[in-house]
Amino acid sequence: MASQQQRRQYLIDYLQTERVNELHVKPEPIPDDEAGQRRLLHRLFNLREPAPASRQFIKIQDQYLDHLIHEKPIIQKADLTAVRPKIYLWRGDLTQLAVAAIVNPANSRMLGCFIPNHHCLDNQIHTKAGIQLRLADQQAMGDETVEAVGNAKITPGFNLPAANVIHTVGPVIIHQVTPLRRDLLAKSYRSCMTLATKKGLSEIAFCCISTGEFRFPHDLAAQIAIKTVTDFLRDQPQAPDVIFAVNNETDYELYQQSLERKRS
Repeated sequence: MASQQQRRQYLIDYLQTERVNELHVKPEPIPDDEAGQRRLLHRLFNLREPAPASRQFIKIQDQYLDHLIHEKPIIQKADLTAVRPKIYLWRGDLTQLAVAAIVNPANSRMLGCFIPNHHCLDNQIHTKAGIQLRLADQQAMGDETVEAVGNAKITPGFNLPAANVIHTVGPVIIHQVTPLRRDLLAKSYRSCMTLATKKGLSEIAFCCISTGEFRFPHDLAAQIAIKTVTDFLRDQPQAPDVIFAVNNETDYELYQQSLERKRS
């Protein structure tokens, strides 16, 4: 049985060879330490354009990512407690949720983040899902090159614990939050909920859309997210359960306080 180190070496060699043959660039030196090798492989995943790969590559990549993802606990909805009917609040890594769908805060190309080792959630989701996700993104986009802000598309989750990924482009804040930006953020949540409902999904896990690289204020974003989802669930009882998945204490407190005010 191959070790993670052997799998990682194979994947790095494969991706480096692709770049040499297709882009005529020199292969990067492979670090001796595990952390350095992980960063290099992450970088190569991020840089790769959407394209098929050999069956052997996919097999070894999937084995590698499965082992990587299971380094942390896998969380299911049954592990969570509802804070309101059909609404859950959880702090942790969105990519560890084994749910029907997680929401990816995508950029307008809808192909994932191409910045090597970038810390954004879009990057993390695509890296852990594997190269199949970027190819599926491209197929979902069809002839489109840019996705409109507030729209949503769905793809399989591939190596993620989540069965599906719903991608939405949230609004970017340049100078200040305008009424249009507020409406577009609400539209992102509605589009995701509408798509998940249409697909008959049992639950959907939202990140804090637009609050990272897109600079939407966290407190206002939480208010918009909760109001939009609450209104949708009221109007469409058949809609999926919602998990607000946050990754820091500040957002957790904002959502908790807002949800408690709604309940009281």
